Amino acid sequence: MTLLIYDDRCYLCGKFAQTAGRLSRGTINIVGHYSEEGISVKSKIFPEGFDPTTMFWLIKGKKIYGGRSGLIPLTVEIIKGVLKPSSKHYEGNINLACSYEELSCNSPVDFVRRVSMLIKNGKNIQIKK
Repeated sequence: MTLLIYDDRCYLCGKFAQTAGRLSRGTINIVGHYSEEGISVKSKIFPEGFDPTTMFWLIKGKKIYGGRSGLIPLTVEIIKGVLKPSSKHYEGNINLACSYEELSCNSPVDFVRRVSMLIKNGKNIQIKK
């Protein structure tokens, strides 16, 4: 199963995760960075002292794709979900509330800032376990 970890304190990131889940017909498991499950998964796969909250992560097999590096693998997973015959519909519980008081989390400026961060940041990690 493929896992997408997203910023569950950001409206735009929540919409991104919700769209990925819906388009993939639920074949991608979606977890928030700050959820109990997200914290647990991150503690097992990321190195000590590494801050994974700077971007979304797609975990597929023994590879972890972060930010822009995850866009193509995410697209492939979405296409697989679309092509897979299924009556299953995505019914994920995505938090679309903004937790940052200093940001609107839904303004055009924040959208541009988030997209530019996505384009600038990317990382691949091999799971050693």
